[in-house]
Amino acid sequence: MDGNIRKIRTPHDIRVLTLLLNQICNFSCAYCYSSKGRSKEEMSLETIKAVLDFYVVRERGEYLQIVFSGGGDPLLSFDKFKGAVDYAKLLASKNDVRLDVGVVTNGSLLKDDIIGYLKENDIGLVVSFDILKDVHNAQRSHYDVVAGTIDKLLNSGMSIGIRSTITPLNVSRQKEMVEELHSKFPAASCVAFEAVINDRMFKDVSELRAFYNAFVESFFQARERGAQLGIEVGNTEYMNAFIRQERSCLGKFVVTPEGKLTSCSRISSPLEDHYDSFVYGEVKGGKLLIDDERYREIMNEATVYNKECTECSARWNCGGGCLLARKAYSHEYFREHCRFIRKITAEALNSNKDELV
Repeated sequence: MDGNIRKIRTPHDIRVLTLLLNQICNFSCAYCYSSKGRSKEEMSLETIKAVLDFYVVRERGEYLQIVFSGGGDPLLSFDKFKGAVDYAKLLASKNDVRLDVGVVTNGSLLKDDIIGYLKENDIGLVVSFDILKDVHNAQRSHYDVVAGTIDKLLNSGMSIGIRSTITPLNVSRQKEMVEELHSKFPAASCVAFEAVINDRMFKDVSELRAFYNAFVESFFQARERGAQLGIEVGNTEYMNAFIRQERSCLGKFVVTPEGKLTSCSRISSPLEDHYDSFVYGEVKGGKLLIDDERYREIMNEATVYNKECTECSARWNCGGGCLLARKAYSHEYFREHCRFIRKITAEALNSNKDELV
């Protein structure tokens, strides 16, 4: 089994760089994980170049990825985004590095010039979109703008990913979401339904359990309907059911707008809860200062070798669970989160048992 387990020992092993260009956003999403950190902070060009010089200029022939995502919306800092992509591609060309670039956005800022740049540079695009108009407007706002943009993107032949956050408001409507996606956006071929991590949305443990039970039932109904309509429906827990890993979170290489290095892409500001628990370095004076020992300490908080994971049936799929969930949820809430992972893992494996034989 050991040879099939994904392993990362230090930040130097990570091949996915996440740049959080700013703390600026034009939305106020009900479940936003970074809302406490809102500011006008943007990553400096000096920081961008220092990070890319370190990350891209390593070993020739490497395959690397760069993802731009929240804090705020990266496309609100389009000049910084464009500068970072252009510089990364230049470095990659000089160092024989195969580079994939992606961006996650709320979908409201994709004007023709930005779309043209994304297409010209073959940049992968994921749009956060809750699909059902009443749900999207209640949780995110600006449905008509985002829906119109998605329609334009798909009709132009551009392949995009759609990510929907599932909350108590839409947890039993996932099949309906797939049908609506097919009806309104027939060119859409994939969608991710991710369960919200937010203790404020659940008044007690029983409410969280009911949410997770409803999520699993509705998710597999949506997958079945998606298969009929030619839409792949997935999420993180479903994907993890088919791999083996020591840690659910492999430890990310995330750079915040202030130039701090964190191990979680949902941690971007010192104003946010648990910020100090994830920081393991910084960009200072044009150089990256990485505390490898601190990185190991952070990562060892959530691994398959944790005592409470020893007898878990989903141990090697879950890999100790999401570290942010461990910190955001109380012990009782996190136990329900673990139960959810065991349940969705079992359902995933059972639904694919014929293929796995």
